[in-house]
Amino acid sequence: MLQAIMSCLSLIRVRMQQGRPTDVVTLVERAEKGASRAATLTHRLLAFGRQQTLEPRLVSLDAIAHDMEDMIRRVVGSGINLELKLGDGTWLVLCDPNQMESALVNLCVNARDAMPDGGWLTISTSEVILTDAEVAGFDDAQPGRYCCIAVSDTGTGMSPKIMEHAFEPFFTTKPSGQGVGLGLSQIYGFVRQSGGIVQMETALGKGTTVRLCLPASVQKEDMQDEHKDPAKTIVLVEDEEIVREVTAEQLREQGYRVLEADSGAAALRLLHAGARFDLLISDVALPGTINGRQVAEPVRQRYPAMPVILVTGYAPGDALSDMEVIRKPFAPEVLADRVRAKLEQLRTDAD
Repeated sequence: MLQAIMSCLSLIRVRMQQGRPTDVVTLVERAEKGASRAATLTHRLLAFGRQQTLEPRLVSLDAIAHDMEDMIRRVVGSGINLELKLGDGTWLVLCDPNQMESALVNLCVNARDAMPDGGWLTISTSEVILTDAEVAGFDDAQPGRYCCIAVSDTGTGMSPKIMEHAFEPFFTTKPSGQGVGLGLSQIYGFVRQSGGIVQMETALGKGTTVRLCLPASVQKEDMQDEHKDPAKTIVLVEDEEIVREVTAEQLREQGYRVLEADSGAAALRLLHAGARFDLLISDVALPGTINGRQVAEPVRQRYPAMPVILVTGYAPGDALSDMEVIRKPFAPEVLADRVRAKLEQLRTDAD
């Protein structure tokens, strides 16, 4: 991919020296295509390495599968019989819903490809209690209650040797040009980064089942009963006046008390003045010499348990890898869910 980009740039230089600028447009388009492919590859590798930027929300795996049924039917085609066996689980999981939807589609595409002559594709959900033995092979995974979504097919299945390599990047059994071997590895990285585990059952000629299990986070009833937390105070740091005012209004409608600051310096003045608050939300790019991270660091130094959410309009990269990040633009419910989760974690840690 880099070779394609470098070759195009080299030819652009030559064409400009030759006085042939009209030929440059095609070369630029080719270089952009190569860069786009490289960006996609990088994103998939980051997913496998559990380094991608996720935007987790409290979601129902049952609801995700149900909402995607029509799309999946179109993806797999009329030659595949699709069956949904969904529960009405009482637990929600904390994960990036877009990544979960992408994972589900990828699993269904793999299942379709494993059934070239047709067959049955089943999507099921369940809530299980995983033991120490069942999570032993996964670093950092804890035993306990999990919500699972499984994709099963009646296709060709895999041999034990192939199964050992199924989640490795670039491993694929498909012919050249029909797969790069990053689909399962990307799913594996996303699930592990979300605190979950991946289980696979397969045998040659007997089909395959891939099960994604994520820690159960909160019960639906608790979400309804504890939707608001009026006792909590939030410091909101945002220099764009309209964004700050609207965001503050949304938070106040959730029952929170909001202290507003239009710069990093103003936020630190609140801190030094002894203002008491329970959560800091700050934009990363702020006017002046103090950015959002530089606001968060002294807050954490004074109050180590203080939850912090940073908001940015661009990919945070390594500089924000240890911070909770929400990307702009975001829906109001995304911020509400993240604030609720942060304050709930604070309450749990205090107990």
